[in-house]
Amino acid sequence: MTVIKFQPKTKKEKFLGEKLVKRRKFFGLTQDDLAKMLSITKQAISDYELNKSIPKIEHIIILATILRVQSRFFYIPFSYKEEPPSVYRDWE
Repeated sequence: MTVIKFQPKTKKEKFLGEKLVKRRKFFGLTQDDLAKMLSITKQAISDYELNKSIPKIEHIIILATILRVQSRFFYIPFSYKEEPPSVYRDWE
């Protein structure tokens, strides 16, 4: 699998913590679970979810892999009451 690093196209594109929350809960993971997988604190995950801080690109890539989405997922706003789909298309 090829990993492509994502960088926001503009400064207006920001990390959307609410998408991390919905996807984490969809998989039945706790903040503590994710924190252990990333070797960071539970407080850091909480800060990401509350948009108090932005994850490092390395953490975004790991989060995307764990939560089975592309890195860009965390930067694209929800559309029309979007719920996280049960399956996302894997990288080709």
